[in-house]
Amino acid sequence: MRKKTAAQPIQEPEDPTPTHPLLAPPAPKSTNIPENLDFGTFDFRSSKPVPYYLVRGNKPKISKMAQLKRLQAENEQIEELKGTEEGEALEKKRALGNALKKLQGDKVKDDPKKLKQSIRSDFAKKKKAALSWQNKQEAMKKDIQHKQAVRQKNIDEHKQAKKLRRVALSDKRLLKRAGFEGKSKK
Repeated sequence: MRKKTAAQPIQEPEDPTPTHPLLAPPAPKSTNIPENLDFGTFDFRSSKPVPYYLVRGNKPKISKMAQLKRLQAENEQIEELKGTEEGEALEKKRALGNALKKLQGDKVKDDPKKLKQSIRSDFAKKKKAALSWQNKQEAMKKDIQHKQAVRQKNIDEHKQAKKLRRVALSDKRLLKRAGFEGKSKK
């Protein structure tokens, strides 16, 4: 058995005096941030940083068909005014608006060919999903009918076996050995 020794106090190291510039505490940072400085998509005006996509709010989602119709109408208007100053101004305004949307992080869908292709693919996906759902429903119905038929067959077989057991028991009772079992009472 060991002898208990007295606990020795832990000696804490003395505070080192910073002699090297890297050991010195950091100098306080200045908080002079110019008002016009932009930090990307974050809004630091509030107490907490909030991303721009949360600040701008939830706009209702426009369907692809509506986007395509709007885009086609804009393209027709630009084609009518092509070559005029008004048409060029409209073209510049549209290009500037698209560039600003891209800078803000929005997706700009300004290609009618891609929109049509996307609409077609969505339609095909819906059609395929509907067809697979219909096939699944039919398979489920067939499976349910099959299971019910098997169950009914098993029930009928059980009834037949029960009847045969009763008949076998009644036949056994009738076949008694003469002189040993006596008369059967009914």
